[in-house]
Amino acid sequence: MSAIIGGVGGINQTQIRALIAYSSIGHIGWLLTGILGGFLPFCVYLCIYITISLCLFLSLWQDNFKAHIYLAGLKATEFSKVGVLVSLLSLGGLPPILGFTSKLIIIIRIRCLEI
Repeated sequence: MSAIIGGVGGINQTQIRALIAYSSIGHIGWLLTGILGGFLPFCVYLCIYITISLCLFLSLWQDNFKAHIYLAGLKATEFSKVGVLVSLLSLGGLPPILGFTSKLIIIIRIRCLEI
């Protein structure tokens, strides 16, 4: 349920903090689902989520995140903007980015347990 709430709540968000908050709610749901698949899928998902979040936070920190509340207000180098964009897309789980891979691992593991 939290994965659905996080996904639906994050739609049409322009504030970075709200987007990250809804993303975190959604990822909690995926982490709980990963526990059902076993310890290894849970750990893989958690490590990938921490890596993506760390990249996003470092990119925003480099741009002085506290000064910019909205995504349109980012005044950074092109490299930093690309880093934020790729991190946000990866947190959303778009293929073929790393965030999609972690969700695919959980889906395959849960599907294998059902068979």
